[in-house]
Amino acid sequence: MSFLQVVTASTPVLAVFLFLVLLRLPAAKAMPISFVITVVLSLFVWKMPGIQVAAATIEGVIVAMSILW
Repeated sequence: MSFLQVVTASTPVLAVFLFLVLLRLPAAKAMPISFVITVVLSLFVWKMPGIQVAAATIEGVIVAMSILW
């Protein structure tokens, strides 16, 4: 596994850390930005089909809603 693959794979976690901890953005702003970064990476770097990204997004929303419930 190359260094670039490791950095790319850890980008979603690093983005959340950057926005929440280092830049001290509120979670209401940091999480959508991190989500967009992750979607762009999944579509263009990892070449995931858009329908799979949409399905994962819907699944994430359902899991989050069940946790909040």
